Amino acid sequence: MTNVDKVVTLIKDGAPIAGAAVGGAVGFVTGGPGGAALGGALGAALAHGVEETAERVLSRREKIRVGAAASYAIDFVRDRLLAGDLPREDGFFDNFEFGTSPAAEIFDGVLSKAKGDYEERKARFYGKFFSNVAFDSSCSRSEANYFLHLLDRLTYSQLVIVSLFAGSSRFSQLPDHSYENKNMNPELSQTLLATFELSQLGLVKLWISGRDDVAEALLDLGDIRPRDMRLSLSGKRLHELAGPGLISERELDGLADTFASSERSSGTTVLTEISKLRNR
Repeated sequence: MTNVDKVVTLIKDGAPIAGAAVGGAVGFVTGGPGGAALGGALGAALAHGVEETAERVLSRREKIRVGAAASYAIDFVRDRLLAGDLPREDGFFDNFEFGTSPAAEIFDGVLSKAKGDYEERKARFYGKFFSNVAFDSSCSRSEANYFLHLLDRLTYSQLVIVSLFAGSSRFSQLPDHSYENKNMNPELSQTLLATFELSQLGLVKLWISGRDDVAEALLDLGDIRPRDMRLSLSGKRLHELAGPGLISERELDGLADTFASSERSSGTTVLTEISKLRNR
């Protein structure tokens, strides 16, 4: 029997981050609108996972982070159920080895990652990730664990970059040139570094101009051409599981402006020697 009071208390701890999502999560847990599903396997996995985490020793800030991720996960699940979506029925919620289920394992991982992630803006991504996995029978246990590891590794800024390149054709200001011999400001330099790391992880690729079927080798920051950057299959899958709808158009537009800022930057040229170094 779930201790509802413990679950509700931890959920409410997430209010400084999760805000309005807390109300929906509490309603789900206590049997309010959308809460009838709590008796099902998905609701039970959510409530049990939060209760187990609540029994651990957590700092004040860790309670806020975990409570926020749990609130988002439960509220996203509630929205899916109210929309008529059905949770997966492939054994994801059934207990197997070690007396646990894949759902319990993934949700525990989500809360554990959120607990230690100081970038608290990522709590929404953790919540969205679990809610999508819970309804996607094509996502295996191993795939879910792999992408949860990637989600933990990426910064919030990199997740915004992933969201931008998921629909970059909407942003006409993205430049079609590379950045060698361009004036750079610190914000643009950091953004290019973050983008290059995403390419090293195999999440974004540089495509030959005008084609979406042949990728070029991205050897350094200077090779990046934002208008020709697209998500790889792995990047698309990460975005599908954790990213849709979480970044505002305003924030994406601001990032696109950052990529275009070399045209008006008064900073120093920091990529002038790249081709020389590459050809030594």
